Amino acid sequence: MQGRPWSRVALALVLALATPGDGQHPNTPEASPPVPAADTSAGLQWTEGWEAGRAKARERKQLMLVYVPHHKQSEELTREFEEKIFRDPRHPEIASRCAPVRVQVGSTPTPEVKEFLRRFEVQAFPGLFVMNADGHFLVGSMRCSVDSVLRSLTWAEDSEKKFALLSEKTDPVDRAEYRRQSSCATHGRK
Repeated sequence: MQGRPWSRVALALVLALATPGDGQHPNTPEASPPVPAADTSAGLQWTEGWEAGRAKARERKQLMLVYVPHHKQSEELTREFEEKIFRDPRHPEIASRCAPVRVQVGSTPTPEVKEFLRRFEVQAFPGLFVMNADGHFLVGSMRCSVDSVLRSLTWAEDSEKKFALLSEKTDPVDRAEYRRQSSCATHGRK
């Protein structure tokens, strides 16, 4: 019965409701059986592909957590990312704050993947970035932990808010700072 939690619940209910052999009335449960908790083992639900991820981020008006695995990366490294970030019990907090996007680099990368790697100069795998829906890097690297991802998301959200406020300023000093930030690598390499 391993792998089938519903069958254990069903067996427990059948045993609990079974009529005792001494002629007594059947046992009736006082309360409903507990509802099993939602399965969080699935981890983050990825949007596959760069353009589809950008569309999802625009739709949700959120940042993107972009994961770029390579088909040749070791299983241990993949498992480390899965365990420490993507399937961590706090992964729902990540999912509520950003659109998780996976850009898979296969043995023969698609034109979309090639363009992504060229445009953003990705050379080390796996890559983990925070970007906005316009395709601007906000956080170019982070440690392999949920805490690091959450801190990076907080920093990126704050950065985006400050950048938006700066864009509304009209005095020459603020406009100069806005132009500087608009052209720097923090807010987009093209």
